Amino acid sequence: MKFIFLILGFSLSAIPALATTMVLDPDDFATGTNLSTINPHAHIATTSGGNVYAADISPWAANGSNTQGLGSKIFAYDEADEWFYMPELQNPITIGMEITFTSKVTYFSLLFAELFFDAGPGSEPLSALVYDEHGNFLTNLDYVPNSQVNLGWIDPSDESHGYWHYAKLEYFGPSIGKVIVGGNSEPTTLDRLEFNYVEVPEPNSFILLIIGMCGLLLSVKRKTRSES
Repeated sequence: MKFIFLILGFSLSAIPALATTMVLDPDDFATGTNLSTINPHAHIATTSGGNVYAADISPWAANGSNTQGLGSKIFAYDEADEWFYMPELQNPITIGMEITFTSKVTYFSLLFAELFFDAGPGSEPLSALVYDEHGNFLTNLDYVPNSQVNLGWIDPSDESHGYWHYAKLEYFGPSIGKVIVGGNSEPTTLDRLEFNYVEVPEPNSFILLIIGMCGLLLSVKRKTRSES
């Protein structure tokens, strides 16, 4: 009997946790679609509690340059499609995007872009505050400069005008519960949320068979004792 329980315990502990990749990209939805609760593993909202929608990139974004991997839609809220979050300013008009994961998440990434004239050409960082599943602060992320993709010069005749770009921000951790993100010193554009969530599969048939055998042996043992 002890041997069977040892096998059962080992088998249960050996069930692998499976990581599944999810992508929430505004390009996959019609313009104006409410994306806040469209994914069961991630709730997205503004830091003031508003909904987040799929919105078309403005035709004058990036000075008419091809926005390449960003596609044609981005994350937006009721007032705008640019995000700015500097909590130290205590500014009520500061609005960031807040992502709350409802499953165990071990990785997330976002694309962000400098696309508009009020955002500053190709140099402004992103602020991303990361918390664990219990609400404990983990880190404040910045983008990786070598992830930058050039969309073209703002003014090809004047290199001092810089260029438009987008870049990828990402983070790995044992358990990511919440992320608050936005432009650090100027508004920024946000796009394409990707994350890995972990799920434990149901016990397989072999383990169910062992459980059944344990139950059968226990019932036989009880019956033997009652007859004796």
